[in-house]
Amino acid sequence: MSWPKELAQIGRLLLNGQLTELKTVLDGYKARTASEARIKAHYMALIDFHKGDIAQARIGLEKAVADFGENVNLMRDLATCFYHQQDMLAFRLCLDKLERTLIEQEDKLSRRSFLECETMIGKFLEEEGKLAPALIFYERALLRTNSPGERLRVILQKARWVALYEPSHELGSLYRELISVPTDSVSQDMRIEIEHNLLLIELRLIGADHAWQRFERLGSDVPEIDRRLLIFDFIEGCLAQDIAISSAVLAMIDQFKTFDPYEDFLRKLIHGQLGSDQNPGAHQACSQIAVGLLSSPAVFIGEFRIATVSQDGAQPQNSADYQKPRPEESASLELASQAGVANARNQS
Repeated sequence: MSWPKELAQIGRLLLNGQLTELKTVLDGYKARTASEARIKAHYMALIDFHKGDIAQARIGLEKAVADFGENVNLMRDLATCFYHQQDMLAFRLCLDKLERTLIEQEDKLSRRSFLECETMIGKFLEEEGKLAPALIFYERALLRTNSPGERLRVILQKARWVALYEPSHELGSLYRELISVPTDSVSQDMRIEIEHNLLLIELRLIGADHAWQRFERLGSDVPEIDRRLLIFDFIEGCLAQDIAISSAVLAMIDQFKTFDPYEDFLRKLIHGQLGSDQNPGAHQACSQIAVGLLSSPAVFIGEFRIATVSQDGAQPQNSADYQKPRPEESASLELASQAGVANARNQS
């Protein structure tokens, strides 16, 4: 099998969460060039990341940088590891270096590498609270897309941004585009991203009950890290829009045994327990989050999904795939269209 076909297979295995099969393929592949060896080392680190071993993924990526030199794709995913480990100094240094590298090497980088890095930098800037620059990166990335699969990946980021921070008449058209994507033709990773976006948009345009029904339809085959992200982003959206949180959502939260600081703050906020925290440092951190949450619609995104090489083979292959809404979504589409019109009138 040729290297491009090997690479396409490797990418699909990763996006579908088939990590054991992916490791078998990589272990059996003998790199013939330094570039192939770098990509192999990169994917081995991504396997560790997707298994939840962020520390080992960071070690693997740092070794790849040491062995093969700085590379924008390695730096992009290394920054994601820094963020997950809350090593914010290393994260910001890596982000600054990545931005400079994109500017300095624009004429040397492949279009796809540039597109993927611009999209990920936009996500990084969102986490830093730099919302306007983040949107600029998404808009620039959109101009570089030349296939439906590439456009979909960028639209997912822009649609989430608009739903969270600046809902406008454009949100209805973004919803139409996303709800028309046949999810049975995309990877598991992409399907979760699409459902995440649709949940946030429906929460904004249609209502909490409708958005929560979308979550419940996903079933139990969604990995826990993604379930938690969807649940707590839903809660944050409700709080930002002053929407009551149903007992079904509260019951779902009570099933979790452990919480990260972001989740724990939201849990205490909705249960009215913030005042009972006896840890001054934690209480101060929660207060800072509360100020941001109440002053802006959903400042915190939650978890990053680490960037990976996109595989056109796993995406819809022509623009016609986007045109026909799924039958079970027709009611959603009609409600969203009406809400989008109403929202546009309110904005004017």
